[in-house]
Amino acid sequence: MEDKVMIRIDDRNIIIDIKNLHDVADRSDWILDYNIQNINHENLTDKFGRYNYKYIEGSVVELTELEKKQLFPELTFEAGSVPTLTQRVDMLESAMQEMILMQMGGN
Repeated sequence: MEDKVMIRIDDRNIIIDIKNLHDVADRSDWILDYNIQNINHENLTDKFGRYNYKYIEGSVVELTELEKKQLFPELTFEAGSVPTLTQRVDMLESAMQEMILMQMGGN
């Protein structure tokens, strides 16, 4: 017997979450799909944090590398240009500072 799976998509039909039917209390933003196989939380995103799948006309389709580059440019790195840990921490700190300033009403 196959598990009944619920998926949630964004406004671009990208699958952003997947859960077992029994783990979803409010199903209003979810799609029930009996045919989903080989997708789970471990492979929902790639090593860069980009989502791997879209839901088109009732089917799960794997995103191509080109689609990922277009959909997630902020998470796409060319070969050899993956930021170092220090660069990633710096980017995160900068983004957090911007968010704090926005919440405080500053520029």
